[in-house]
Amino acid sequence: MELDENGDIKLFSSRTLAKIAENCNAYAKALYYWEQEFDNNPRDTIEQLIQTNYGLQQPEAAEGILEYAKKNMLLDSTEDWYEKLQKWPEALKIYEKKQVNDQKYHAVNNGKLNCYRNLMDWEKFSQLIDELWNDHIRVMDTDQKTRTK
Repeated sequence: MELDENGDIKLFSSRTLAKIAENCNAYAKALYYWEQEFDNNPRDTIEQLIQTNYGLQQPEAAEGILEYAKKNMLLDSTEDWYEKLQKWPEALKIYEKKQVNDQKYHAVNNGKLNCYRNLMDWEKFSQLIDELWNDHIRVMDTDQKTRTK
């Protein structure tokens, strides 16, 4: 149920209606409700707008929302947004920046592997797997040595 603009009744928020529409695979209607929600709460609806536009096979609109968010809302881009847009080089750059701060961050390595796989950069994919495996072996050896002491 909806109505509004002095027709009253609106029982649910735009966010709730958007989620219900998505569950029913009514993505165009979900987009309509997400756009309404964006007017009320832009920071919390950007990801849903990107995802819904991409689901409707409107990648240009999704990219436009991402650019708008970066310029007007001073938000840092997240690798998730770029992955949803299948912009693997941009997602990889963000993962590499995050890795500078934390070498062993598990999600960063998984994200980088995902980007390498989608970019079909098998050489870098293989190198990262080797590094991770060697790190794992070193940790296992260290644990074994400390147990035997």
